[in-house]
Amino acid sequence: DTQIDEIMMANTECLYTVDVYDDFQKLCDVEDRIGPYITIPFNGLQQLITEFISSTAISIQSFESGNVDLYNPDFFNIIFTSIADIHAGIEHISYIFIQLLEKHTSLFALLNIILFVAAIALLVLISFGLITPIPNTLNDISQISAQIEQLAKLHQIERVEWKEDMATEIPRLDLGHKKVLETIMCVVDKVKKIETGPLISQEDADNIILEQFDELLLVTTAQFADEEKLMRKFEFPAIAMKQHFSAHVSLFRKLMAFHEKCAKVKKSESQPSANDMLIFFSTWITPHFTSMDIDIGMFLEDIKNRG
Repeated sequence: DTQIDEIMMANTECLYTVDVYDDFQKLCDVEDRIGPYITIPFNGLQQLITEFISSTAISIQSFESGNVDLYNPDFFNIIFTSIADIHAGIEHISYIFIQLLEKHTSLFALLNIILFVAAIALLVLISFGLITPIPNTLNDISQISAQIEQLAKLHQIERVEWKEDMATEIPRLDLGHKKVLETIMCVVDKVKKIETGPLISQEDADNIILEQFDELLLVTTAQFADEEKLMRKFEFPAIAMKQHFSAHVSLFRKLMAFHEKCAKVKKSESQPSANDMLIFFSTWITPHFTSMDIDIGMFLEDIKNRG
């Protein structure tokens, strides 16, 4: 490392540095810090250590074997010559190594994090690949369940008829609702008659069914228009009226879509059976009668009672 090379060999007057010592300048200014055996400037830590080792070896040789006088002034001066700068240089090198270790440790930690994130991402992708088909499978199961439910209803639904829980207590509304249900059953009964009666041409069957369906469209349109007229006349709450109008649009669109399905037999598509129609009509408009239309009845009844 370049920094370590500079500490070891660069020409300098002091090895104390700001990286390690906050008061490095004060320490560098101490008199006789280096001692009489080293000239200033010197060539880095390497020169100090070399001088220290060689001077110590020469001094030790002047003593008898095994009888080194640690308190001999010359030997004492050699030992402590430049010891402060040697220590400072070693401290600086240690500091550099610590910084390098921290840098590499941080890099290693970062690599670990990156690898961990990559592994998680890979697991997510694999999981996504495995899980993606599940919604489609669930959707298929849902459709199959709905078909099973419809098949079960075939044995329960015989007619779509007026029931007391549909009553709004407003004769005008109730008569209109009954007319819609009667017209629905006319369509269903015609289809049943075609299915069980004498064989007729497909074209004749289509014309009979569509004629009855057209009648249902007219009756439904008239009923919706009458309800909307009543709501406007008696100032039904604006938000509720808007929701009611939207419900009429939605119901009419569903009816038109089913009407189109019945008409598509001319394009070599299968004609809905009487049971198909019963299933459709049993859930098409009766929930509307027992919810939103009941609200109209309660509203009009309240106006009537307030007189």
